[in-house]
Amino acid sequence: MNDPRPSVCVIRAASLGALLLALIAGGCTKAPPAATPIEIGTIERTSPDGPVRGRWAKIHLDQPGVQVLVTGPVSPSVSDPRGTEAHLETVPDWAAETHATLAINANFFSLRTKPGTENPEPGYRDALPADLVGLSISGGKLVSPPRVHAGRGDPALLILRHGRARVAYADKADLAEVVAAVAGMGPSDDGKRPGSFLVTDGRNTGATARVAPEARHPRTAVGVSADGRTLILAVVDGRQPEHSIGATLPELATLMIELGAANALNLDGGGSSSFVYTGPDGAAVINHPSGGAWRPVGNHLGVTLRPR
Repeated sequence: MNDPRPSVCVIRAASLGALLLALIAGGCTKAPPAATPIEIGTIERTSPDGPVRGRWAKIHLDQPGVQVLVTGPVSPSVSDPRGTEAHLETVPDWAAETHATLAINANFFSLRTKPGTENPEPGYRDALPADLVGLSISGGKLVSPPRVHAGRGDPALLILRHGRARVAYADKADLAEVVAAVAGMGPSDDGKRPGSFLVTDGRNTGATARVAPEARHPRTAVGVSADGRTLILAVVDGRQPEHSIGATLPELATLMIELGAANALNLDGGGSSSFVYTGPDGAAVINHPSGGAWRPVGNHLGVTLRPR
């Protein structure tokens, strides 16, 4: 089993004196720096309700050649409703199109109505027009503006220049140095559900994150290490009792803390939760989407490795 928790040094000793001798002898050494820009691993744990499985990744943003990608703006089309921000596409298809080494789903989204109709087309199909919920920036270009409620922006992942990232309640004032961004869900319109970070300064705040914090669902989360140099991704499978029952948001926050996230947010989940990684040998590492097939989604977050 690939343990999703960060590597720690454990020394077992029969007495305090033995423990001190072990430490003096150098029984615990600092872990070496990451050898590759992207690390991936498997989530395997048990809960009182059943198994929980998924995938995680750590991206070392200050490594040469690392570039974070977000779905770009759509080209205007006469068949689209005015203001369309996205067209649905599966994560594997988007990863292939952009040559992303790693890709996951990102923002929540809603389907758009077509001209002359009152309701969106039913179901999720490739190329359907969609609106993104909250902030999305691709290559320094604004794709979807930040959603601000009662003076505070939604939780967002901001990728900055020079290999840094941060998680913030982002509004327009936060975007000057941002080259890529995706967002989770902030407060409900009535203000009764706060829509907080999943992890706040190392503390588990999943109980006040959105959406449906106490329910078990497939989940997708992103976080950042305290120094802003490591981007942390996790996708938990769900709705498959024999494989994985999903996670609550407090459980997802615990996982992100164990992976090293100082701050983290919850992204779109359910049937949208997708993880696709292509290794140096071309072999694919994927999650198990809840519907048995990849759902086309409105926004994607990925990583590509440029030649050094």
